[in-house]
Amino acid sequence: VTCLEDLLELAEPHIGQNGYYFVQTTDIDGSQVEAWNDIIFQGHYDGQGFVIYSGGSSGWFSSSGKPVFSEVKQNSTLKNIKVNNGMLAKELKNSTVTNCTTSGSLIGNVNDSEITNCSTRECLVSEYAKNSTIILSSSEKSLINGGVNNCTIKQCNAKNVLLGSGSIVAINVSNCYILVENGGVGIYNNNAYGSAIENSTIENCYIDLTKDAPNNSYLSSGIAHKVSSKTSVRYCAIGGGASRSSLSWGLSDSDYGSPTCEGNIIIDSYEYKRHENLKYISKSQWKQRYFENTMGWDFEDVWFWNDAENRPELQYVGVGSAQPQAKSQNPQEGMEDLLGVE
Repeated sequence: VTCLEDLLELAEPHIGQNGYYFVQTTDIDGSQVEAWNDIIFQGHYDGQGFVIYSGGSSGWFSSSGKPVFSEVKQNSTLKNIKVNNGMLAKELKNSTVTNCTTSGSLIGNVNDSEITNCSTRECLVSEYAKNSTIILSSSEKSLINGGVNNCTIKQCNAKNVLLGSGSIVAINVSNCYILVENGGVGIYNNNAYGSAIENSTIENCYIDLTKDAPNNSYLSSGIAHKVSSKTSVRYCAIGGGASRSSLSWGLSDSDYGSPTCEGNIIIDSYEYKRHENLKYISKSQWKQRYFENTMGWDFEDVWFWNDAENRPELQYVGVGSAQPQAKSQNPQEGMEDLLGVE
């Protein structure tokens, strides 16, 4: 794929849906294309780290721009692709996406697929995910904005909330870092829809509350706003630099029953109003030693301790994560370089 014309020709079924292998060899600028072709793709595409500047109207998901691929069909692979002014694909089915970066959301809907080492400035998945695995990926907003069913999420970064809204059933979340600013919920907030996390497991996640919530904000709920009694929450931690906490629940709205809890901790600068299943840990104990020896967190392959910020962070996450990420307060820092834009 050496030019815009080569890319747009993938919309032809005999080219783009025959399982062929494609390699992009240069940046492709489609930003002036008014009507971006719907590309239904079945095959293997290696962007080799080059950028696709997508065109067309913002269309299906306004904050993400037009998707490069309208649908990616089963047994396909997408890797090493950078997308500016758009998302990578609207629909992903029984396929894999690896080492890709977008300025919009990465994917709209995900079914029976795997996403690994990807980064985005929006939600990684803007609608729903089902029967899928997301690992070592990073989002500057929620990781998944809609419903989640039967998915594994591990070693991921998100900002303000991991899972935005919608029905959450049968998920396995582990070793995730959520940076919460100005009040928010680390794992899940679905107050408007009235459902809770069902039949799921949440383990070894760190919720970093960096700033105080607005006065009387119900959003400051710590780990999750609604967690059912059929869900377990184990060895998670709430830390950060907020001086005044208005943690409304800490773990769960009691109307939905108490989840099975074990070993969850909170730094002792907070005062939570409800739910006893959080243990205060003093600042003097809030060290790697406690997380490693008492909580059982893996500091060999998963986490490292940021001494300057006094918190755990993920070693490897997002595009090109061959080395531990920079020890900064914002785990998504550096997206501009990854996308090749200012």
